[in-house]
Amino acid sequence: MVLPGPQLPGVGAASSVGHQKNVSAPQEPESEEIEEEVDEIPHILQRTLQGHSGPIYGLTLNKTKNYLLSASGDRSVRLWNPRSGLCIARYDDIHREEVGAVAVAEDSTRFYTAGSDKFACCVDVTTKDVVRKFHGHEKRLSCCELMAEGSQILVTGSQDGTVRIWDARFGGGAAKSKGSGKQSGGKAVSSNCIQLLADAKDAINDVCVVDGRENGASGESLTGPVEIVTASMDGRLRRYDVRKGLVTVDPLGDPLSSVNYSSDGNCLLVSGLYHRIFLLEKDSGELLQRYEGHKNCDFKIHSCLDPTDAYVFSGSEDGKVYVWELVEGECKLRIIPDNDIMRKNNMLSLAFRDEKTLLCGGSDGKIRVFGNK
Repeated sequence: MVLPGPQLPGVGAASSVGHQKNVSAPQEPESEEIEEEVDEIPHILQRTLQGHSGPIYGLTLNKTKNYLLSASGDRSVRLWNPRSGLCIARYDDIHREEVGAVAVAEDSTRFYTAGSDKFACCVDVTTKDVVRKFHGHEKRLSCCELMAEGSQILVTGSQDGTVRIWDARFGGGAAKSKGSGKQSGGKAVSSNCIQLLADAKDAINDVCVVDGRENGASGESLTGPVEIVTASMDGRLRRYDVRKGLVTVDPLGDPLSSVNYSSDGNCLLVSGLYHRIFLLEKDSGELLQRYEGHKNCDFKIHSCLDPTDAYVFSGSEDGKVYVWELVEGECKLRIIPDNDIMRKNNMLSLAFRDEKTLLCGGSDGKIRVFGNK
């Protein structure tokens, strides 16, 4: 039986870049119980948010952490109160196909979606109107992020192997820009696509961004680096310095499905599809630690660091959430949401409301909220 969820290209079949390896799945853990009690780690199920009828591919919280948005394979986005579990609003007519990711503007008045129907949307939170569409990708979108002050720049990644950077203030049709309408790789550029990154040789599965803001004595400034990091099925992590026009490539070998910055911005956490997660020093690309024990070979599954950068969290294809100590790489916990369904459910997406509250989205369409009490 094929589990629901975004099965990635090149998995279970010959990859278009020819880097597949014969890697056996990790052995079943000896115990289904929590291995070691760590009080500060959220692992106790507090509530379950229900309403979606498809896999939860993306979770994101607004700037104040008071509201949660979920992107689902049922073609909808839902707005939740994560404290009470109340579904505040549902947005059903944004895309014709699955919604793979969602990003929210700083002022919480609008959000952006990445759809399997090859375009991104900007949606007004209050009116539910689709106020802008961003066309140009040739295959389904995998991810989206916002950057720059006021959330003026949208970054999208696609299964067509490209990353597109959009001016989020303007709507986008399929019209090409003046001249050839093409950039590197001969790809067509939509009218409000301001930059195209076409270095990857296979699908882009995830992006993360740093928008240049640094906190100084006088408050936020825009003197820091502006970076876009991409995780691709071609096994390479690419870090783009937008201001300098430079790209740094770290070949990791595994097809890559997820990437996140540490809270201090010095490290990158990268998920691979051979049941491995990598911690890299951002500037040098040095491998600092590797985390294993979970199952991930077929689906895009998110990993992340907790807000204190003390632990690594990842979903798994065995229905659990795995927790490792950051420095030593020791698996501290295996969180089991529901014993009766865990082997039928992939834990696909993760988000922290705070260091004591973890939200997990599953392929069963449920969002589970964990605390440490």
